[in-house]
Amino acid sequence: MKMNSLMESWRGFVNETSSTRVYKRIILNELQVVTEEQLKEFPLSKEELEEIKEWGELEGDPMLLGTGTMGSAYQFGDKVLKITLDEAEAKAAYKIAGKFHPNVYRVLKVAKRSGKYPEDKLRPFIIVYELVAYPNDGGELPDEQLQDVVKSIYNSKENIKYFWVDNFPEVMKKFEDALEKNVDKLVVPELRYASNEPLIDSILKYSDMSSKEAQAFKFAWGIVAGFYGKCFHSLENAKECLNNKKFEYVNKIASGLSFLMEHGIRFMDLKTTNVMQVDEEPIIIDIGKSAVMGYVDIPKIS
Repeated sequence: MKMNSLMESWRGFVNETSSTRVYKRIILNELQVVTEEQLKEFPLSKEELEEIKEWGELEGDPMLLGTGTMGSAYQFGDKVLKITLDEAEAKAAYKIAGKFHPNVYRVLKVAKRSGKYPEDKLRPFIIVYELVAYPNDGGELPDEQLQDVVKSIYNSKENIKYFWVDNFPEVMKKFEDALEKNVDKLVVPELRYASNEPLIDSILKYSDMSSKEAQAFKFAWGIVAGFYGKCFHSLENAKECLNNKKFEYVNKIASGLSFLMEHGIRFMDLKTTNVMQVDEEPIIIDIGKSAVMGYVDIPKIS
């Protein structure tokens, strides 16, 4: 299923009222219709479910949120229980449990299943995290601009995305100030078919940015506008390019990746299905396939 079709279907689901009795969930990366009975099916025994609910402080009955090749996620009120085979995700989640970043889902608890039940070996890890958004409460897959940013950051090999600056709006302002002070020398219409990378480098030299700030700006510019195009035909044209919403998305996604890196997690599987968008805020919701640094000993459920 193409992403545009998937997004259209998902938004249709978000806007449906509960009276329609139509339930849709992402199953193996495709949006599928499920029955109310399937929503409430739970793969573990009642005994283990009660054990997990007590440990994870979960209330109510489970409701399927989605499933993939590595695991399944179930909603319990304002919390989510994930049962997974992905040891990397479990270790990464364990490292950030109890910590907070606005662009990364908030993990509450992580454990290994007890081993008392036959199916434990199939998906041995359990993760409890806060629900990012109720399906009918505005949470949805990324819009087209955020999709572009996520894909471009994923494809970039630049390490700055893991070591981001904490003052990116100020960095943008520094570039704009330097541009205004040197507009006569730097903004030239002849750049229509040439790379504007040398021009950007010149402007950065006139700014009072640190080398890390300059690297972050140049990375973001490459993601948002690229180094060819019409952004430097005039000062007004350049300012219009600087006002692109995508710069904000780059800042927030890179900030989330840096938060993970600060806790020893190099997240390498950033993709549109691993990001939700809530009130314009991108939130990374799945950190599977991470490289986790340092020894992590996940305890058994107790």
